[in-house]
Amino acid sequence: MNLIFEGCDKVGKTSLLKEFVKRRKFFYGEDWPVIKFSGPVLTKQILKFWRGVTNNVPIMQAEMMSEYLTTFKIFKSAKLDHIICDRFFLGEFVYCFLRRYRYEDEETNYWIGLFNQLMEETNCVLVYVKADIDVILKRMLADGGDAYTPTEAVEKILAFYEELLPKLNGRVVIIDTTVASVSYACDELEAAVASWE
Repeated sequence: MNLIFEGCDKVGKTSLLKEFVKRRKFFYGEDWPVIKFSGPVLTKQILKFWRGVTNNVPIMQAEMMSEYLTTFKIFKSAKLDHIICDRFFLGEFVYCFLRRYRYEDEETNYWIGLFNQLMEETNCVLVYVKADIDVILKRMLADGGDAYTPTEAVEKILAFYEELLPKLNGRVVIIDTTVASVSYACDELEAAVASWE
């Protein structure tokens, strides 16, 4: 089983996944390496699509699948049983939305279909970490602001994630860190993972 941690900046994704990795190593002797996925793969493909450089969806889909699945294959070839992704395809899709007009329904359905396919082929569980907007903004201010996510964009990001979640076909666990400590949130996550192992 592999885990994908998703959610807006400052919801506590990284703190939660670090606690989870630490516990699995201490209590079970398991290694859960963390992959940090970021921008260029999806952004490059979507921009080509938007700008009319390509409208060949099958070729784009093949390129996308190849780039993402190759990373998983490298880790699997090292005989690793588990991988954690600190953001993945869905997060890139949500954050790309900030750079352009609203996605059309057909575009959203296409990319979510691809994400569902990736989830299935890589045996992934999506861990969606969320928090109330006021809590997120306070965390951003406490950290001196977030260079990547403008505070005015947080509401849009949260709303878009919430819109996309019902469209996912795979296994999803939702962790709310608004009031929960990292330890309590990790208890919730471990219970969910145990139910699928």
